[in-house]
Amino acid sequence: IDLAPDTPEASTAHTQRGALLFKKKQTEAGLAEYRAAARAAPHRASAWHDLGGLLQHLGRYEEADEAWTRAIEAKLANHG
Repeated sequence: IDLAPDTPEASTAHTQRGALLFKKKQTEAGLAEYRAAARAAPHRASAWHDLGGLLQHLGRYEEADEAWTRAIEAKLANHG
């Protein structure tokens, strides 16, 4: 499937692939996909929220906090 980069669809595809890789214990590859999801749709709070959750699970709390801050900013920007 050919998806245009930087779209919500690409973000969703990256998130789904990241989840699959994480379940297969390919943590760094999964993390890269979650980061790609957030880059593809930086205005989507859910992409940042999901990234934050994975980072928290990995014990990378400072990075998780940064991702969740971005999620809040995206949510506020989208809903005034």
